[in-house]
Amino acid sequence: MDEQRAEFEAWANDAGFNINRQDNDNYLYSATRGAWEAWQAATQRQQERIAELLAVVIHARNVLPNEPWADDTRKMLDAAIARATHKEQT
Repeated sequence: MDEQRAEFEAWANDAGFNINRQDNDNYLYSATRGAWEAWQAATQRQQERIAELLAVVIHARNVLPNEPWADDTRKMLDAAIARATHKEQT
């Protein structure tokens, strides 16, 4: 089961939704199906926003001057980029 669906089902189960599925992998109950569709849409939008912000951070890192005073900022941005890209890949 993919991570997104596992997270949804953990939340849905705690929230009292019936998470039983049909043979075609759809949820038995329309309320759960609707919640799953909303979850997917919200997650997709969140990923789009993260990608947009990551592009800004990468740009900011790339336009820093090659000066000693910018080294700490560059290191901080490199760490943020590494964390963000690792999270996207998992």
